[in-house]
Amino acid sequence: MKQKIFHFWVYSYLCILAIPIVISLVVLLQSRSMLDEEVTRANDALLTQIQQTFDNQIKDIKRMGVQLSFEPKLVRYLKHPELSGSAVREEAKGLIDTLHTYAISNGSISDFYIFMKPYGYALTTTTLLQSDLLFDLLHGDADLSYDKWEEWVKRYHTGSFLNLGQELGNGDSADSFAYVQSIPLQDREKSQATLTVLLDRERLTQSISNIQLAAEGSVMLIRKDGRPFFATGEIPDVKSLPLDQLQGNSGSRSLQVNGQAFTMSYLSSVEQDWWYVSLVPTEIYAGKANFLRNLILGSVFCCLLLGGGLAYWLAVHNYRPIRNMMNLVSANVRNNMKDMKNEFSVLHAYLTEGATAQEEIGLRKREEQRSARSSFLARLLKGKVNTEDALAQAFKSFALTFETGSFAVLLFHLEDYSALFRSRENSDPDKELQFVDLIVTNIAEEIINRRHLAYSTRIDGMIACLVNIRGTPSDGQHDLLRAAAEAEEFLRSKFFIRCSIGISEITMGWAAIPACYEQALEAIEHRFVLGTNQIIPYTLISRPTNELYYPLDMERQLINLMAIGSYEEATAVVQDIMQANFYNGALSVQMGKLLMFELVGTMLKAVEQMQLSTEEMMREKTNLIRQLTECASFTEIEAEILGFLRLVCDYMQQKKKSHNLALKDELIAYLEEHLDDADINLSVLSVTFNITSSYLSKFFKEQTGENLLEYLNLRRVEKAKRLLVTTGGTIGDITEQCGFTNSNTFIRVFKKYEGITPGQFRQKEEHTP
Repeated sequence: MKQKIFHFWVYSYLCILAIPIVISLVVLLQSRSMLDEEVTRANDALLTQIQQTFDNQIKDIKRMGVQLSFEPKLVRYLKHPELSGSAVREEAKGLIDTLHTYAISNGSISDFYIFMKPYGYALTTTTLLQSDLLFDLLHGDADLSYDKWEEWVKRYHTGSFLNLGQELGNGDSADSFAYVQSIPLQDREKSQATLTVLLDRERLTQSISNIQLAAEGSVMLIRKDGRPFFATGEIPDVKSLPLDQLQGNSGSRSLQVNGQAFTMSYLSSVEQDWWYVSLVPTEIYAGKANFLRNLILGSVFCCLLLGGGLAYWLAVHNYRPIRNMMNLVSANVRNNMKDMKNEFSVLHAYLTEGATAQEEIGLRKREEQRSARSSFLARLLKGKVNTEDALAQAFKSFALTFETGSFAVLLFHLEDYSALFRSRENSDPDKELQFVDLIVTNIAEEIINRRHLAYSTRIDGMIACLVNIRGTPSDGQHDLLRAAAEAEEFLRSKFFIRCSIGISEITMGWAAIPACYEQALEAIEHRFVLGTNQIIPYTLISRPTNELYYPLDMERQLINLMAIGSYEEATAVVQDIMQANFYNGALSVQMGKLLMFELVGTMLKAVEQMQLSTEEMMREKTNLIRQLTECASFTEIEAEILGFLRLVCDYMQQKKKSHNLALKDELIAYLEEHLDDADINLSVLSVTFNITSSYLSKFFKEQTGENLLEYLNLRRVEKAKRLLVTTGGTIGDITEQCGFTNSNTFIRVFKKYEGITPGQFRQKEEHTP
């Protein structure tokens, strides 16, 4: 089998090793991203400082230009700029002093002048100069054209910053940055002078250097039309910058300029229409990022090299015990298990089979020992173990310990345990019985072992508990009764197991153990008399009587009651017989069976005497005999007898009702035919129908609700009424025809039922239309 576990462990260790490596690579990527963000943030912050510095200076210069436009001295001077007169010259001198004051108040200004357009001279911060001298003094070093300058300075300017080299010359002069504004601002047509402020490039560069950004790159002020205004550091070609792609007021991006990587940050000026742009070579800060990257990559390589080797060594070291165990498994076994997942599956199956085999051997051994002990206990209970030496040796062999010489036996007869397995279908009855035996044995031993010692075995289809009694016999007998009651209640309520329990007396010595078993067995047999699911101590049935109480007069009484269908009275007789014989269980089993057979014989005799030979009754007699043979106790036999008794009595009651109905019809028909017979009475009827006069009178009253004489008189009066209406016979004739003895009796009876005499009744009917 391939070394699947070894390979799995190697891959597992490498996967675990890969976790910190992946984390390191993620950290590397995140750190580079964070570094870029930090550099961008730092550049933006420094660029914001530059913007604020330049915008403040620009704002100061603009403010100065506005102030000069409204300077009273300059306003007065512009009214007389022709320099005629001493007063005007004095005003020019005072104005020059004022301009000098403005110049020294702003450090970014190198110089400035006010050019008088109509007269071609200018006022500077120190003197008054003609235009040519002014150009040579302030712009002579710049590559500028005088004609262009003169033409430019005479234009109208709203106030703007520009690079004079770009505007007037062929290049960028070192000092050619200027702010230009016409005076006065409010009147373009009457503009008389031009204010030109020259910015100090060195001071502007120094202000950027103080922010310490230029040392790491270059800063440019670029007009939004793409023309550069001012720059520090090495200035790349502005045309190579993607100025047309700048969006918003600020931002940053990476780009390549002349094959070199740069990070460009830009910020829009608040005061002017230009960009503040910083270009920082990526290599300036990428060196740290590259160092960090190289450090992490080197660490990853070392982890792979050292960790991979360590993972392989650990896998080999940890796999060695598995390999040794696999070597213990035979080649045949390994070949049979070659389809299994890995070595663990093989070892698990191999060890499981071995453990299962060992467990089966142990179970079989314990089962054999338990079976041998059970067999020994069964032979001991039946008295088939002879010598005391053999007993002592057997007790030791089967781990049977007896502390005293007092013994008793409890015998459990299982009556019904079907409710325990009601939810299971197609279960094995033998396994069910084994399971129930285990339950009963464990519960009985646990309860009895609280005070005594108990050992159980199955014998003759029952469970016997041999009990070694601790203490006195009287206390032990009470303990056994309590233990039996507790076991019976627990089995019935918790496991739905119903059983009868026979308890022997307590005897002394090993030799008396078989006698104890016989006593318990006899007590169990008495369940036929006392009923199932009972606790029957031997003391209850130890003195049975063999005299049967069933007198002949009670038998005749029972037959007569059955003949008239009186079930309640017949049942009372049967229960009296049972009570007299089975009170306190005094009757022996044999005599009890004899009594039951006597009662059954009496009932069958009554059936024969009553000639109940219908097919249904014959079938019920057959069923009774079959059911009686299947009864397990006198209680069940009694129930079958009482059931048959009810069947016979109900049958007799039904038969009696049918006979009474026929007799009633016969009596009424006979009376209707003999209404004219004056001699008819109870005596004549009793002889005619072979019934006693008293029974006939009672029967007629029950069936019709009237006594016989009243019924006769009522029917004779009805007949007389018909004769009085339909015939013309005399009262005497009608009296004879209706069976009355004389006319007076007829008239009295007629008046009793009709309220009038026969003659009055005839007259009434004759006058009725």
